[in-house]
Amino acid sequence: MDRYAPSFVIVPTKGALNKVQLSSPSIIAIGASTGGPVVFLNILRALPKRFPVPILAVQHVADGFITSFVEWLQPNCKIRIKIAQEGEKIQAGTVYFAPEDKHLHVTAKGIIRISTAPPIAGHRPSIDETFNSLQKNFSPHCWAFLLTGMGKDGAKGLKALREEGCYTAVQDPASSVIYGMPGEALRLNGAVEILHPTIMVERLLALAEKKPTF
Repeated sequence: MDRYAPSFVIVPTKGALNKVQLSSPSIIAIGASTGGPVVFLNILRALPKRFPVPILAVQHVADGFITSFVEWLQPNCKIRIKIAQEGEKIQAGTVYFAPEDKHLHVTAKGIIRISTAPPIAGHRPSIDETFNSLQKNFSPHCWAFLLTGMGKDGAKGLKALREEGCYTAVQDPASSVIYGMPGEALRLNGAVEILHPTIMVERLLALAEKKPTF
């Protein structure tokens, strides 16, 4: 796992934040591809054990790697991290990663559904599939973040969430390894904000401290 040694350390800042009024979410989704593992580490290890909402996560990785990725993350994080399983009910303080080669959905009652439907634009799991599930079942009480990555996966789903009143953000170009997915989301006007991961952490910690107004 040395290939994922952090290239930067996130330390939440205390500077002035944009005055953006956000509804408190009941669920959060994060999607990433190339360069995502390091960013996931730096975001998730900053979160408290008792984080107030569940998080769905989709990371494009090579076959056979998602289990070791999750096993690498957990010892470095306070928040619980696991691979999502069919039929389980999502809980606050838990990060659910999409299983290898399967789509991750969640019902309006918070029940995880795992799908072997065909890949979307070559991706299974598809970030768009997860975002679309939340758009259908949780809008506008959802936040979504689209991180570094090649291609366009997640961009349309992020736009759909924004159009339903959800808070959406993409990673900034300077900290991204590849700006395909975030750049496409911006082209579609799918993001409320463009953020360095440090500020993403700031947003999430503000939520954990029950301060939804930034």
